[in-house]
Amino acid sequence: MKRSTNLRSQLFTLMSLLVFLQSAALVFALVVSQVFLMLDAEAFRLFENTTNTRAQAYNASIGRLVGTMATETRDISLTLQSIAAEAGIEEAALYLDDAAYQAVAAEGSKTLISLLQNSDISGAFLMLNGSNANKTSQTAHSAVYLRNSATNNASRMENFLLEVGPISVSQQNTIPAAINWRLDLEETADGSNTEYLDKVTEAVKAYPKAEIERYGYWATPRDILGDGQQVVSYTMPLLASDGTAYGVLGIEISVTLFT
Repeated sequence: MKRSTNLRSQLFTLMSLLVFLQSAALVFALVVSQVFLMLDAEAFRLFENTTNTRAQAYNASIGRLVGTMATETRDISLTLQSIAAEAGIEEAALYLDDAAYQAVAAEGSKTLISLLQNSDISGAFLMLNGSNANKTSQTAHSAVYLRNSATNNASRMENFLLEVGPISVSQQNTIPAAINWRLDLEETADGSNTEYLDKVTEAVKAYPKAEIERYGYWATPRDILGDGQQVVSYTMPLLASDGTAYGVLGIEISVTLFT
């Protein structure tokens, strides 16, 4: 009985030793053949390919968005030039004429709806260089600002809200006004929420008669409407017939869409 027990112990020890030696040999072989390094390299290659693919797709999407913005900005600029000519005023004075401004808001809202329906954005806006409601104000700007309320970015009219602009835009397009709806976009003390207007205007002055794409301005994430939503904005200038800028057409992309 004792001899049988000793024999089993010896066999167990021998089997354990063989398993250990085989494991050690396998690990040694893997290290010598640099399998672990190759696995790391392959994992990095897959990660890099995935990142590059996503970057290329994103760049292509942004390129299409900029192209769409350029087309829409040219079109709405020509439309507003016609409105100004019909009213017998300069484009820079469109916000001062009540009837002309209502026409601007109506035509501008069509452009904003088109942008929202055909682009992966969370909002779109048109802003002039002064306020129709408060004509003497130096800090208020008449604007039409539409935002997509759907978290999944579904571009349907029932998801749109009028954040800023005349209530006639809401009535004409059956778009409800937001809870914090307002008539004008008021500059903050540091001007951070209207920086895109100043930057675009400066670019037009610095490079007159350039391609409109050259004037496009990407602003860093900020809370434009003061409602806690951080967005990246891209704006292009509304150009008068003499080439000067008197407002902007812009889009916003919520930072949540980048995740």
